[in-house]
Amino acid sequence: MKTFLSIAATACFAAIQLSGATADSAGTRVTVQIAGEAFEGQPEFEIRFGDQLVGSGTLTNGIDTVSEGRLFFSPDPDEYLETFEFMVPNRDFQRNAPITVHLTNDRFKEEAWGRDRNIFIRSITVNGAKVFSRNLQLEADAKPVKVDYQAGFLPVYRQNQRAVAQPPAGGWPSPDGRTSRLTVQPHIPAAGG
Repeated sequence: MKTFLSIAATACFAAIQLSGATADSAGTRVTVQIAGEAFEGQPEFEIRFGDQLVGSGTLTNGIDTVSEGRLFFSPDPDEYLETFEFMVPNRDFQRNAPITVHLTNDRFKEEAWGRDRNIFIRSITVNGAKVFSRNLQLEADAKPVKVDYQAGFLPVYRQNQRAVAQPPAGGWPSPDGRTSRLTVQPHIPAAGG
């Protein structure tokens, strides 16, 4: 089993490759913390910034639903948590666009407790602004879906579903950490006038 650090480093390298970003054009960092359930292969996902595909990834540490059971029955679901980072070129930064995570290779077999391939989102972060699972929205075919959170994760069970992180008030921070909010300095009259 790979260590968490090597998984993160591998995921980061793969994410940078998949997003098409280079060191010169990369500016926005999008990070997703995700766990998975594996069945006949590990779960795969895509992440989008608005309509722009940022990249994709394959989990390496998803719980095997045949031999280990389901993530929400695990005594330590964080054991399966992985971090993926994607660099987005400055030209693709969209201050008010949602970030979405899609399961791309759903697989299910009704047997015992269920043989299943799913993803579970813990958080999505854009340039340091983190949205935790409790503030994510699950959508199916672009319509909101009522969801039961599983062990502090937002589950994405089907390919027509997506986890959505809406930007905070004022939009996502820009790559340099600034937001669109204006700061007004108080007027202080000059002495004697």
